[in-house]
Amino acid sequence: TKLHIPIIAVSLELYDDETDTPRGEVLTKQWIDEYADEYVRGRRVLVVDEVDDTRKTLEHAIMQLKERNEPEAIAVAVVHNKVKAKEASLHADVEYFVGEHVEDAWNCYPWDAASDGHTIREHEALAQQCDATDEDE
Repeated sequence: TKLHIPIIAVSLELYDDETDTPRGEVLTKQWIDEYADEYVRGRRVLVVDEVDDTRKTLEHAIMQLKERNEPEAIAVAVVHNKVKAKEASLHADVEYFVGEHVEDAWNCYPWDAASDGHTIREHEALAQQCDATDEDE
């Protein structure tokens, strides 16, 4: 089966990579351009994120979508939801899907390897060490 569904990437940043601390507000680094807008405006949109931590970036993305691109409907899917009080909220009309609820700990994803100064193989080896440590506790 082949789906003809466009994938449009945006880039939002809450954490400052230089200081490893959260910014006061979400920084929009890349948004939907006028060519991609036709795939969003008046359509159903699924926002996908790896982790729902503070929920600030998700709230920002939804607000920007509604204000700038006016989709018909919005849903959110996250791989991991950190089980903790959130600092922001989602509108009641936004559907929310979670792959897995996880504890409030730092998640290190494969795409973070280079920014942490590791190759993907080094990153995977470190992840296996972390898994082994977690099993010992």
